Amino acid sequence: MEDYWKLLPDYQGIELTSLAFKRVLFGLFVAYKDSPLPTRWDRVMQIGDASGMQSPLSFGGFGALTRHLSRLTGAVCSALETDALSRQQLGLINPYQPNLRAAWLFQASMRPPVVRGEWSDDFISRVLVATFEVMEARGDSVMRPFLQDVLRPDSLLLTIGGLMVSSPLVAVEILVRLGPVPLADWFFHYAAMVAGSAVASAPSRALAAQLAASLPPADGFALERRVQGWQFGSGMDYVPKEPTPVAVDALRQAKAAAESARVFAAARATP
Repeated sequence: MEDYWKLLPDYQGIELTSLAFKRVLFGLFVAYKDSPLPTRWDRVMQIGDASGMQSPLSFGGFGALTRHLSRLTGAVCSALETDALSRQQLGLINPYQPNLRAAWLFQASMRPPVVRGEWSDDFISRVLVATFEVMEARGDSVMRPFLQDVLRPDSLLLTIGGLMVSSPLVAVEILVRLGPVPLADWFFHYAAMVAGSAVASAPSRALAAQLAASLPPADGFALERRVQGWQFGSGMDYVPKEPTPVAVDALRQAKAAAESARVFAAARATP
């Protein structure tokens, strides 16, 4: 950081005394609201960050891709086998996913405003603490999918409903700060998640697989991709795993850190 300040005048061609600092940005992970990004060329497919598949709640890079590896591997193999390589067909591999768009409500409530002072300094901390307290109370079935960047309609309903009951003032403050347009947009995508959970249920997927096998290769490919898109877009791809035992010391440290965050948020909220 010290080297940065020393070299900044040469890099910018201006003296430090002429700069008015508003915010120091140490890192940036790009997320696209209108995602996934459309495929623009035949036989060319975007992968990873270039596809816009990363959630606004997660980091970019390989970590944002791990959830989709099995889906992408099967879809690319199927595209090659059926010669489904036009840009329209390749676009079906990364289709609209409503839970990816619904995640923007959380991102909007947890990002600091561009203009300093528009939000109280402790607002984001209070939102995080209240949200994770609700998920912790609801158990692993709610907490684990969220931590793995998988938004499901049932988990979202329990989390948001629990937040309104346990921390109504925080919930109201979120609604006031975000405004009606982002909320209406979120409700639209949440409704799509609910519909997708029905379309991509296990019986529906089995029926779609049988139907795809009886269709021409290109049509079967398209049907499989659409059903799979709804499956991942509603979080129906999540499979609970047996929890890995946590060392006692590590668990104690994690709980101490969580308690410190709660104390800090409470102290900042006290006038």
